[in-house]
Amino acid sequence: MISGAQQQVELAARFTLGCPCTAEYFMEVTSEAQLAEALDSARRAGLPWRLIGGGSNVVPVDYLPGLTLQMKIAGVSREPAAEGRVLLDVGGGESWPELAWSTAAQGLYGLENLVLIPGTAGAAPIQNIGAYGAELGDILQSVRVLDVRTMQVKFLTADKLKLAYRHSLFKEDGGRHFVITRIRVQLEEQADLRLEYADLRERWEKAGAVKHPLEVAKIVRDLRLKKLPDPAKVPNAGSFFKNPLVHDETYQRLLEQDPGLVAFPLQNGQWKLAAGWLIEAVGWKGQLSPTGVGTHDRQALVLVNPGKAPGSEVLHVAGQIRAAVKHRFGICLEQEPGNLS
Repeated sequence: MISGAQQQVELAARFTLGCPCTAEYFMEVTSEAQLAEALDSARRAGLPWRLIGGGSNVVPVDYLPGLTLQMKIAGVSREPAAEGRVLLDVGGGESWPELAWSTAAQGLYGLENLVLIPGTAGAAPIQNIGAYGAELGDILQSVRVLDVRTMQVKFLTADKLKLAYRHSLFKEDGGRHFVITRIRVQLEEQADLRLEYADLRERWEKAGAVKHPLEVAKIVRDLRLKKLPDPAKVPNAGSFFKNPLVHDETYQRLLEQDPGLVAFPLQNGQWKLAAGWLIEAVGWKGQLSPTGVGTHDRQALVLVNPGKAPGSEVLHVAGQIRAAVKHRFGICLEQEPGNLS
């Protein structure tokens, strides 16, 4: 028995995919001390454990043996910074959508491109979340972590986190023993807009080239709502596959094969392929399996689960899509959400 934990808890409502899932033991953690105590108890009892944030970027299985923790460490505070800049220290359990929207409303620049991304602040660095030409890595300064091997708290600066496209140290074996409890981001008080994304720039210019970050956040919100389903209405985990990165030789081959190929050039001579276009090209856009799992009719990159099928069925359909893209284009799609087990 784990002190303070509930037993046999149904967690489907805590995951945006809506998959049925029961935890043997479950508890919310609101402090580093409580987190350390719970992990120590699980270790002494010989139980496996896992941590979830907002439940928006995972595919859960039917049953989770051992201890499941949900990060709920709260608090947002300002810290001194250079003139014109603001440092925010944010609890790992803080809602990312609320944080991004509130900072934009305060006139702070840095998170306005990242509004409406579901999840928690503590999970954001793991995936190095990004949207509309911006990434968390652009403004992340450091993270506070609990090293579960030693139960010691450490600070890791952003340059140590191996931040890349949908990647970080925390997805590698060398970083899986860290639990992020707080993050620190640097925001700007003066205009510092990122408008490289074509749709965003076009909307921005039509709106009269607005400069307040909240106005930019509203444009991003409208773009997201137009393309992406609301998890509260249609269960989903957002973008299910990463946009593949390929070298120019592969890009040229694919372009010759399909002149309509959608891709974006990168500075290092690579190309980022639009995974949604690849999925649509093999006929999966808006298609559902007999169990009700499939892709959204406005964005093929998003797998939806309106029938709240089990996680195993979601992974089965994802495998079918991956196989179809591989067969036609020779491209291996990489799953973005993690598998929770």
